[in-house]
Amino acid sequence: MTRPEREAQLLQVAEAVLVERGYQDTTIEEIAERAGITKPVIYDHFSSKDELLLRVITRAHAELEWATVAAAREVSDPGDAEELVTVVTKAWFEFIDSHRAAFALMRQERYLALGQVERIRVDQSRVLAGALRRTRQFADLDDERLEILGNAIVGITERYSIWRLDRPDISTDRATEDVTGLIWNGIRGSAAD
Repeated sequence: MTRPEREAQLLQVAEAVLVERGYQDTTIEEIAERAGITKPVIYDHFSSKDELLLRVITRAHAELEWATVAAAREVSDPGDAEELVTVVTKAWFEFIDSHRAAFALMRQERYLALGQVERIRVDQSRVLAGALRRTRQFADLDDERLEILGNAIVGITERYSIWRLDRPDISTDRATEDVTGLIWNGIRGSAAD
């Protein structure tokens, strides 16, 4: 197995063990055993359990950013902000659905990886603000307002995703509809008449 292949394998195994047992109860020995290797092999790739956790989260972040950018490119009318937000929001929920374990891990072990989680938020907000800048509705909005808007959308989507972790019956389509409805209609649109 090549070094990059071994590293990818170790990250996958580490993610599974970390999610199953939690950071505090996970040992390097258990990760090595599940990977079918010895402990020194892990230390040849990663300096510590902390680094393993951060690399698992970093890998998920890179994949999320790629999924977001790819979704934004697939919009049929790149100038339509509502379609853009809907497509990007759906890509977020599809990503979370396919990486539920990594997302749950970030939630459980947030105190250990807070800087990395915040970097994910900032990067997602930046990507979204840049995409919104290219739409008709937000082309003339000043940079600060776009930054606020990007952060608000990411915040709503993240909190909804955390809430949804315990509600697997909520589909990606419903999650997308709920969040984009909140974004486009604001909380006023959610109030009972």
